[in-house]
Amino acid sequence: MGKCNFIATVVRFMKLFLRGTALMIMDFNLYVKKRGWNAAGNYEMEITRRVLIDWDILKVVLASFHGIDIAAPAKYPHAGGEHAQSDASFWGAGYWLQGNFNSIEWKKEGLVLFDSPDMEAQGKANVSTAYVEALGLKFLMEFLVPKFAGKFFHVDLDNAGLVSMMLGEKTKSEQVLPIIIDVVSLIVTYAAKPRFNVIRSEDMVCADPLSRVTMPKQGNHYRKLFKQRRRQWLRDNIARTLPSNSKPSLPQAKSLPALWAKANKEHRSLDSTPKHAHYKNSAHIHKKAKLNNARM
Repeated sequence: MGKCNFIATVVRFMKLFLRGTALMIMDFNLYVKKRGWNAAGNYEMEITRRVLIDWDILKVVLASFHGIDIAAPAKYPHAGGEHAQSDASFWGAGYWLQGNFNSIEWKKEGLVLFDSPDMEAQGKANVSTAYVEALGLKFLMEFLVPKFAGKFFHVDLDNAGLVSMMLGEKTKSEQVLPIIIDVVSLIVTYAAKPRFNVIRSEDMVCADPLSRVTMPKQGNHYRKLFKQRRRQWLRDNIARTLPSNSKPSLPQAKSLPALWAKANKEHRSLDSTPKHAHYKNSAHIHKKAKLNNARM
């Protein structure tokens, strides 16, 4: 495990998929301790199914680093331009990149995030903030990563926990992992190099109102706010023309979500998707979302 942790300091995302191994070892140590056995004894430990699935995923992740200098991230060509921004609420999500934008409503995607109308009126969802923020990030990355394949670019988020997970510094949110795996799959498939940054919510000038345009009663307010801020931005800036989508450089990385889904199917106890949030994998969100540029 020590060697794996060392490798994880170089290989991006590896720490996310070492959690199953760490939990297995912790459970085994607890099992030994309860029985008063010598912790330094020579024991055989049965590998759990989750760990086997994690290592199937790691095979693909490690393959993306095969033969690559550990200093390579500093050598990636920069995509240029402003930072991309993604923000989300319990009603929807939005992204902004230098005049390019879009928004999405969770209800239209079949995601039921409130147990009752009363809970919705109080803003009390059955999922965490990090969960919807991760969905919003996936929404952005499905659009952006194929265009910035093999390039370095910045992504601004206002959720510090999600940024920590994307940097491999935090792995505790089991609920968010299935979505993170979709994002990781996109990044590895296109050999992209996003840099995730934490910014203040008030600095989400355009992405924040876009994530709230579908809020009950307040949606019109946020739609007007977005239009106002977009007009202000256009006074001094020109919307960027983005490149066309590139071909995947590591197509086998597309299998990562399927491997995780297989683990969840075989072990219901590992199913971290919230009961009422019927999460849909693999580019479903972006395919169904309609660009709002023309109507905003």
